[in-house]
Amino acid sequence: MILRDFESGGFPITKRSPVICTLPNGSVKVAYNRFDLKKIITINKLISCVGMWPGKKNTDCFILDPEAYTIAPPERYKDIDSATDLKVYLDPDGAFMKITYIINDLVTVESDDKELLEYVRKVKLKHQNLYAKG
Repeated sequence: MILRDFESGGFPITKRSPVICTLPNGSVKVAYNRFDLKKIITINKLISCVGMWPGKKNTDCFILDPEAYTIAPPERYKDIDSATDLKVYLDPDGAFMKITYIINDLVTVESDDKELLEYVRKVKLKHQNLYAKG
């Protein structure tokens, strides 16, 4: 993560790096993906949002601007933030074909949803672009 990415929406919200939101009534809500964070932000008035960044030796905390985290994937793909081996497949002309990724090192998800592609690119999820042979 580049210094100050957390202020502009670049903090990676995953199962390893959740966001903790505090509400005026003293309750706490935890988001493990952008879909859930957007839902929390939309429904509640927040006092703070803190992103937890696990390091090799120390865990860091960053105050997040909730307005910068209102982009979310379609609900059925909400776990994509914690995915591994994310690949975008393109035809020889560069047109979108599909996206694949792995969840929990077990389940492979495949989608041809263009909204998901837009999400991956907007939030800059780490992925590979693979081109089909022409």
